[in-house]
Amino acid sequence: MVNLKEVRVKEKLIQLGAEKLAELLIDIGTTYAEVNCLIERLVATPNENVKRFTKKLSELKRSDRFIDWKESDAFSLKLRDLLEDLELGTPSPSQGLELITAFIKTDSAILNRCDDSNGMIGQVYSYDACKLLIEYAKSCEEKDRVESLIFDLMLEDDFGVRDAVLDRAIDYLPQPNIRSLITKFQPQSGIEKDQFLNFRFTKTLRL
Repeated sequence: MVNLKEVRVKEKLIQLGAEKLAELLIDIGTTYAEVNCLIERLVATPNENVKRFTKKLSELKRSDRFIDWKESDAFSLKLRDLLEDLELGTPSPSQGLELITAFIKTDSAILNRCDDSNGMIGQVYSYDACKLLIEYAKSCEEKDRVESLIFDLMLEDDFGVRDAVLDRAIDYLPQPNIRSLITKFQPQSGIEKDQFLNFRFTKTLRL
């Protein structure tokens, strides 16, 4: 449904002209860090966005500051901003898969130093990051490499936020690779976990 108020506001903004809008954005960006990040992301080249992603990811790994529940919403937005840097960087599927895997592997360290009572930070990992990983995995033609990365990623899932990666395996891996994953997981797990993994994959494949 068309929002007439938004349409009218949009028309008035267009009438202001590009130069005036640019000045307003820069002015707002000096006050609000989130807006400034958005501006930097929009004007950067794809390669610059990837470099910004890797730099922020390194900073994220080094930090050990505790995030209390009052900060969790803002922190989850920072994590989503990081993912947007990666998306706008438009890396190749292979590079994107490596980078998003590196991001997801920070989940345990991050969640261990957060009060994520509202679940917002965990959702960035369980939904946003997993969704992006699946998109890269679908496009990546090197399925054996995808399989290897997924196996490595799923060996340690302390908070259960990586479930979607396995739940949607059929979307990005052919059946031979999924069967291979099952075989790989068996010696790595106890009976209970082994049965769980087999049930999940079997249900997905309808074996």
